[in-house]
Amino acid sequence: MCVVLNPAEDEGYDAYLKQDKVDDRKGGDSELRVKTEQDKLQRTLVRFDLSSVPSGATVASVDLWLWVKDLNGPAVAINAHQV
Repeated sequence: MCVVLNPAEDEGYDAYLKQDKVDDRKGGDSELRVKTEQDKLQRTLVRFDLSSVPSGATVASVDLWLWVKDLNGPAVAINAHQV
């Protein structure tokens, strides 16, 4: 069984957080940001509705596709973690 999650623009949940501005939460922005500059980290949060995945199912693999808008400096590895 293959389940594809592709929420409409008004159904997705995302935000990014800034290390140097902890009260400045960016949930309404049109872009997500990742920044690796020391003391100015920015991290993205994304939430998916998994109700279409059957209870007790084993997830064998997941693909997440994101696009880069601007890159300032060398490329960096981006990792995904369950929160």
